[in-house]
Amino acid sequence: MCFASTAHYVAQDKKSPQLSNLCGDFDANSDDDFVKIANSLGFIIERFLGLNIPDEYIRIWFSGGRSFHLEIPYQAFDIEPTVELNRLWQFIINGLNENLPKGCHPFDLNLYTNPRMLRLPNSYYPKYDAYKVELAHDEIHWPIGEIRQLAREPSESLYMEAGYDEYMPVGKAVDWYQEHLMAWKELRANRDEAIPVNPKAIKAISDVPVCVKDLRENAMARLRSQGSANKAQIHDATYSLAIRASLSEAIAYIESWIHSARPEYDNTTSVVKTIYANPAKYRFSCSLAWHLGLDCAKASCPLYQKHDLRKHAERVRRVDVVEEPRVVENAVSVSEARERMRNALITLISNWWQL
Repeated sequence: MCFASTAHYVAQDKKSPQLSNLCGDFDANSDDDFVKIANSLGFIIERFLGLNIPDEYIRIWFSGGRSFHLEIPYQAFDIEPTVELNRLWQFIINGLNENLPKGCHPFDLNLYTNPRMLRLPNSYYPKYDAYKVELAHDEIHWPIGEIRQLAREPSESLYMEAGYDEYMPVGKAVDWYQEHLMAWKELRANRDEAIPVNPKAIKAISDVPVCVKDLRENAMARLRSQGSANKAQIHDATYSLAIRASLSEAIAYIESWIHSARPEYDNTTSVVKTIYANPAKYRFSCSLAWHLGLDCAKASCPLYQKHDLRKHAERVRRVDVVEEPRVVENAVSVSEARERMRNALITLISNWWQL
């Protein structure tokens, strides 16, 4: 069997910026799952055709074993080398998983570790005596027995193997990718820079904070830019997490306003799940409310936090303590001190030998 990394790295370091196609892996646990996988692939193909991505860019392979692989060239999305692109793909694919209709099989999210490899087309799989073969879009709905029979022999590529300069960006696909990139960056920025509210203060408050209430009631007016919708979802979700609302409740709170303000958004569940899976990283804060221009009760709100005390503490720890030099009586030079120590050691050793 032959494998290749799903990513190309700028340097010989997996932490360097990387480029990779949009890759997907569907693993069947039983033969019954193959029908569901075909349903998923059909839904995903239609989803990307709806972004005007050409048929020949959306490529499907049967592994010869128990999985199907999907791949779309990164050029269609006009992707630049990005650090942790695999995590961004995982975020995007998780959102697609959440929107799969009933009767579908989800993507395997284990594909998005770094690094990760997939078997090469036409590589042989001894366990199943089969090859990884490319399928036409209509062939994914064939009975699995017929697909396995097709995989008994290697097959030619169904589409021209385009070079890196032959795939072209697709306008709607680029916009789609940029929306998800922005949402992912907002999540990371909130995780790293937000001023966390004291959890005890959240427990003490008896009503929904003014900023959250303003967002839920006036989302249409507040979400003036594309990026603001991402910030708004994070603000609402981190509040739900802070008050220990269930995952389904947190999603319902956001869906009650997000679709009226931004009907095209389909990543709410993905955002909320990411936040709930990392409670230590994502904390409710005042900073997003300020960025969004939401109403704020300021000092009258028990959650109000004007300064990031964590950063203040870091600054305090970094201050060098400078003391006035102390004057020591009978001080000697370093060389003289070393000579005195040498003589003392010689005397000590001589006395020891005389015992």
